[in-house]
Amino acid sequence: MAETDEATDRLPPTRAFVNARAIESNTRALRSVSQAANLMAVVKADAYGHGAVAAALAALQGGATWIGTYSIEEALPLRRSGITAPILAFRPALPGEGELFARHRVVPTITSRDVAQELNRAAAGTRLAYHIKVDTGMHRSGVAPSEVFPLVETLGGCPNLVFQGLYTHFSSADEGTVEPTKSQFRTLMDVLSTLRSAGFDPELVHAANSAAILDFPETHGSMVRAGIALYGYHPSDRVRHRVGLVPALRVASRLIRTHWLRPGDPVGYGAEFHSPDRRLIGLVPIGYGHGMPRSLGNGAGSLLFRGHPVPIIGRVSMDQVTVDLAATPDARAGEDVVWIGTLGNAEQTAEDVAAAAGTISYEILTRISARVPRIVVHGPNEMNGV
Repeated sequence: MAETDEATDRLPPTRAFVNARAIESNTRALRSVSQAANLMAVVKADAYGHGAVAAALAALQGGATWIGTYSIEEALPLRRSGITAPILAFRPALPGEGELFARHRVVPTITSRDVAQELNRAAAGTRLAYHIKVDTGMHRSGVAPSEVFPLVETLGGCPNLVFQGLYTHFSSADEGTVEPTKSQFRTLMDVLSTLRSAGFDPELVHAANSAAILDFPETHGSMVRAGIALYGYHPSDRVRHRVGLVPALRVASRLIRTHWLRPGDPVGYGAEFHSPDRRLIGLVPIGYGHGMPRSLGNGAGSLLFRGHPVPIIGRVSMDQVTVDLAATPDARAGEDVVWIGTLGNAEQTAEDVAAAAGTISYEILTRISARVPRIVVHGPNEMNGV
């Protein structure tokens, strides 16, 4: 829940509205096309900037059965908020984390025998499930295919640990190509076959991310993992199959000043913009300190005002940007402005912003800083608050 400013007892003018109903709806849409019995809602990086607790609750309401975080640190606030659903931490468990995993019943990813022994000691008197990530070709983290069986065999000597899951991560499911994803999945299935032939049969096998949920149903296994799609965005424009996803985030602000420039007047650091004529400009309290890419300055990016885009002029500053209001000479301080979302009949999505900034929607969403309060709402009509 957003905190108010102690001095003014109100929220700052720039804030983000998170539509829990949209996340719930997106979860249902993904479940409808998934062949897996389980869907994991990935809420790492504060649920891609949407707020992890609110997003997890909404996804569970929509049919998610698991929660995924990057680390044990990201899992703890979920447990403290009362969420009891199983949580998997993707980052391999590290030395010194065993007691936290065991006490909070968070499922670790194990890649090391030493850490496994620590987890086994921490889980004494209980049974702690674990998953193993297989490096099927992305070469970031995980266990080499040839080393999975020896590791699982060794962990069989840890009586307090239960081998519950085997998984991998696809490098190219959203690239419009087929063979890299199929090759990775074949490698995972080969590892699984070796394990099963030796009597090890994990309950959960998962590989499909948002792109593979849509384009590679043969990889769904017993669980799929939804990330960016939960929040209303398809992973890329190369994903072939589409479902009705609803963007769940709206970032709004206000004009806090309007004033007239004379011909030749400069704007912002470096004086990179000079007014070509007498025109009205507006100041909006959002900048790179809020998460707006600095590359959106000098006309590369825009904000929505009165139902149409207005260009950002000059550089993006840490705390504010200036917009060109030449088309609306009667604009006044206090009027609404939107960076991401809708205003009137106009819409600017995180994908639109990403295209202007030369990046991807994931980065735009996750870089929105903590100084932008998240306000959880429960329907599209509530998204237009300021």
